[in-house]
Amino acid sequence: MMISQKTIEIVKATAPILKEKGEEVTQRMYQITFEERPDYKRGFETTWMQHLDGGGQAHK
Repeated sequence: MMISQKTIEIVKATAPILKEKGEEVTQRMYQITFEERPDYKRGFETTWMQHLDGGGQAHK
């Protein structure tokens, strides 16, 4: 499946914003998700996310 030109344009237009604000966007996304679907949180309670450098657990 080919990616449409419109999708490519959207990704290119939003990439700089995500680079700058990606963590804030992600935190808000999960906040909204867990407020609307608290049952989803169970799937993350046993997930041990590690820093990319291997330096322990990521933000919790």
